[in-house]
Amino acid sequence: AMPGAGYFLINQLAVGLRTGIVYSDVKQETESSNIFLLYYSLKSKITAFSFSPFVRYYFLPSSRKLNVFADASYAYSHNKEKSTIYQASTPPGGMPAVNLSTSNTKYKSHSYSIAAGPAFFMNPKVSVELTAGYSFTKYDGNTNQKGNALLLGAGFQIHLGK
Repeated sequence: AMPGAGYFLINQLAVGLRTGIVYSDVKQETESSNIFLLYYSLKSKITAFSFSPFVRYYFLPSSRKLNVFADASYAYSHNKEKSTIYQASTPPGGMPAVNLSTSNTKYKSHSYSIAAGPAFFMNPKVSVELTAGYSFTKYDGNTNQKGNALLLGAGFQIHLGK
C-alpha cells in the first residue's frame, strides 16, 4: 500500500493523493544436468515511482468510530528495470556455449482500482482500515501487457480539513 493523505470535500466524501516508491532486487539461479549441463542466472532491479489520486466515500455518519467505505483510484507509475541474464550450457560431446545479455528498460503503467472495507477512526482525522478490492493495470512501452489483481490490505488513513 502507498502512503496517502486526503481532504474531506463534504461530510463522508474525501479526495486525496497516494504516492509511492517501490524497489525490487531479484536474483535467481538454476542449475540442471539433464541432456545439457545448464546454468542460468537472472539479476533484476526495478525502481518504480507512482502517484495515485483517489476518491473515497464513507457510508455511515462521520460521528461513528466504526465506518464502512468504498474507494476508487487511478495510479500512474514510472518504472525502470535493469536485468542481466547469464546462461551457460554444454551439450554432450559439444562445445560449451555462454550467453550474456543485459537490458535497461523504462516503461509506464496505468492502474484503476476499486476497494472497500471497514475503517476504525481513532480520532476524527486518523483511521485504521482493512481493504479488499480489485485492480486492473496496463503497461506501456515495449510491452503492451495487462494485469489484474485482487487486493487485500491494512493500514492508516489520514484526512486533512473538515
